[in-house]
Amino acid sequence: MKHFERWQDRDEVVGALICGSYVTGHPSERSDIDVHIILSNDVTWQERGNQIIDGFLIEYFANPSGQIWRYFQDDFNKHRTMAMVQFQTGHILFDYTGIINELKIEAYAWLEKNYETINKTVLEIKKYGLWDMLDNVKDCYEQKRGDFICVYHNALASLLMENGQFLNV
Repeated sequence: MKHFERWQDRDEVVGALICGSYVTGHPSERSDIDVHIILSNDVTWQERGNQIIDGFLIEYFANPSGQIWRYFQDDFNKHRTMAMVQFQTGHILFDYTGIINELKIEAYAWLEKNYETINKTVLEIKKYGLWDMLDNVKDCYEQKRGDFICVYHNALASLLMENGQFLNV
């Protein structure tokens, strides 16, 4: 792939993984191709970018492997699975040190973890937050504010996220 010619021979690059809907076999006409370029852990920079190659949008992320582990942990803490699923389902393009294979194993381990049950105090705080948010939506609607649609959809997204955490999914 043309995109990797500028990455593959660099000393700080230790591997690359391709992932997303083209890899899993479910692309749409709006799908891009996601590529994780893994840098050695002594690198102090990261890069994210987009490039069109042969009519395909390539979205790439260059990170040290330690940052990928932090993405796994952050996603887990927020009840998301994005980074883990990308590495679980992705295909290794090259892996000079074996780190991508280790990250794939780590992704599986994170996906198997169970979320902690929300304690009663936090649950009460979250319930209050949802009630307060509903009041804000109602006020916005009754005042015929121009931002009602935005406030409504933001509240709905928050409600769904809170429900997911409550259900431990």
